[in-house]
Amino acid sequence: GILITAGTGFPQRLYAKLSAWLTAKGARVLTFDYRGIGGSRPEDLAALDMDYADWGRKDQQAAGAYLKSLCPDVPLYHIAHSVGGLHFGFCEDFDLFERHAFISVGVGSMTTHKPWFVPMALILWYLVGPWHLWRQGYVAKGRWWTGEDLPRGVFRDWKRWCHQSGYMTKELQGPLKPHWFEQVSAPIQSWAFTDDPIATAEASKRALAMYPQAETGLVVRSPRQVGAKAVGHSGAFSSRAADLWPEIWDWCCEAQRPQ
Repeated sequence: GILITAGTGFPQRLYAKLSAWLTAKGARVLTFDYRGIGGSRPEDLAALDMDYADWGRKDQQAAGAYLKSLCPDVPLYHIAHSVGGLHFGFCEDFDLFERHAFISVGVGSMTTHKPWFVPMALILWYLVGPWHLWRQGYVAKGRWWTGEDLPRGVFRDWKRWCHQSGYMTKELQGPLKPHWFEQVSAPIQSWAFTDDPIATAEASKRALAMYPQAETGLVVRSPRQVGAKAVGHSGAFSSRAADLWPEIWDWCCEAQRPQ
């Protein structure tokens, strides 16, 4: 069984092609929308009271438990996109999974962004986001934010963490307890892409460091190496980057091969 966890503002339909490919290989795959996103968006999004970490603590936790109920007798694996890897440490059932494949998972600190991307981030943090929160109580999809509509709590926490050099790590010692980052021991393989302005190689290294007990590895690929003209932060799940998918499959299946 494979659980695919989404990045910030990405609906589960982004992962449909990879899910179909994995299903054809014989896997049972579960995708889902975080609360406030896609099919989980309430009619009154402005009234949704939540923290960013709830996506891990509640939503990822529930999705993992549900997949286990569907696949009680087979190994489970986790494919995480972006924040899906960062928030896994909030899941109490962190030991459900044999292995984790991190795709474009990196801390969101602006110090790890590509320099050309920083002005765009600042526009979101200080102009577009606050204006939308004042006007309608959530961050709406549009020119400067192209993801799904974001709940207030997600934007609030995300902005704060991105302005800290350690991202959320300082808060793990206080307001973000309980968490299980230091208990996760299943191996993690992370893929980063040279044209991703957010989950750069440095950002990916810092994300892996949040799981000190896990055996980790980082592979940095250019778009050309996965058969694509561009990958960026979310293109790994497009069919144009399908050359990457066998690597992910092999990583998961490696645990089941005879030694």
